[in-house]
Amino acid sequence: MIDLSVIIVTWNSRKDMEACLSSLPHGVQRHTFEVLLVDNASADDTVALSRKVMPSVLVEFLDAHPVVWACGPGMLNRDGTPQRTGVRFPSLWNLFVETLYLDRVFPSTRLFGRHREFYEDPLRAHAVDYVQGSCLMLRREVLDSIGKLDEGFFMYFEETDWCYRIGKAGGKVWIVPSAGVIHFGGETAGHYDERRLVFYYRSLLRFFDKHHTVSARIAVRFVVFARSLIRIVSWCIIGMFKPGLRGAAWSSCRGYARVVFGMGRSGV
Repeated sequence: MIDLSVIIVTWNSRKDMEACLSSLPHGVQRHTFEVLLVDNASADDTVALSRKVMPSVLVEFLDAHPVVWACGPGMLNRDGTPQRTGVRFPSLWNLFVETLYLDRVFPSTRLFGRHREFYEDPLRAHAVDYVQGSCLMLRREVLDSIGKLDEGFFMYFEETDWCYRIGKAGGKVWIVPSAGVIHFGGETAGHYDERRLVFYYRSLLRFFDKHHTVSARIAVRFVVFARSLIRIVSWCIIGMFKPGLRGAAWSSCRGYARVVFGMGRSGV
């Protein structure tokens, strides 16, 4: 009987895939596991390499905590430093705080820093609203119960929606920092270019439309509208005074402009 199915989504990732697959036996250790590689039509030899290379901390945590339906590890940068990403569901308050940059000015306060919980011990396992989809472990029976990821989320918030459905069904989601995963993509997530901004806000509004009241759905659009205008002004100033960031600034300005005009039509 297989204890764990490891599902990896990949596209042209040959250089990272060997290290990823080689690390799995060390992390899983005493448990039996299978690796399911979902390749998105890679043009390099990712698949061929994976077939050659393929010959536990998260599993043990779920075994010891039946009330926990899903969990995720601590995310690390290449140098071993932690990536502190969001762990609480998006709310009107959190979005308002981020719009005014209060989460950056007061990141460690419970009032303004709740979205990422910088005030929490990064090494302590604890319950959260959701964990990052870049590495998420879910019980098989939970998948059978709540269903698969909502494919209506093309990019962003699909794991947030999944964890929300887990909570509605009575399950718990925990983060387990003792199980660390190096997340390369997280190093570049600080800047959202034009396309990523459009996808981000489209999925954010879809999340609110699925799980919130009509009044909250209207309110979030006002917050996103105000946030987009503030960000356009901010990036214009950055672009004018920092030539090295000019390309990123204009890309972000275009993205936020598309968000604003998109809401005025049929959506972002």
